[in-house]
Amino acid sequence: MTAFSQIELANAALRACGQTSITSISQDDKGAREINRAWNLVRTSTLTKYRWNFAKKRDNLAADPDAPAFGFARRYAKPSDMLKLIGIGDDRETQRNYTSSDIIYKMEGGFILTDENAPLKIFYIRDVTDPAEFDPDFAQVFTYRLALDIYYAVTKGVDRWKQIAQQLAQAVAAAKMSHAIENTPEVIQASDWVDARFSDGGPYGLRIGPVI
Repeated sequence: MTAFSQIELANAALRACGQTSITSISQDDKGAREINRAWNLVRTSTLTKYRWNFAKKRDNLAADPDAPAFGFARRYAKPSDMLKLIGIGDDRETQRNYTSSDIIYKMEGGFILTDENAPLKIFYIRDVTDPAEFDPDFAQVFTYRLALDIYYAVTKGVDRWKQIAQQLAQAVAAAKMSHAIENTPEVIQASDWVDARFSDGGPYGLRIGPVI
């Protein structure tokens, strides 16, 4: 897999905005300052917006010594590198998708509240800070989102902004397809609620598609 660098992705975002390249995001330059300002915010936002396969991680959590005040029997401190919880694992995980578990839980503050005994098996999106670990699909989407974030601070006009937005939409669609085909298709267990919500005659008229 191609290893990306921070300056490589920063310059890709600047070029998308029609700006010249930089040698460091800490240099005294408007483009560099804007990249430096937006980098972590856009990175974490992009990581949590989709279920990137390269950022998925699983862990077994020990129960916190203090139980919730009410409602649930136990709570589990989320891992330090967790950005977003995907779901809870169970003994049927190999036949089902990440979020298909019947286990009930809630996120409150830095804890996962549930009645499940330890260890609690979880799937989550981790905080990937090293660009060398970025998946190519993620790097493409991240670059366009970074460009849109800094655009009005480094240039003027809307024509190029619209072009970047279109490129972002195309990159997202391509990434969803790429990551979805790496996983077993999501299995939704039949129920009256699911049938009503996702059928053609349901209140939302939604259909189930690949999830990343």
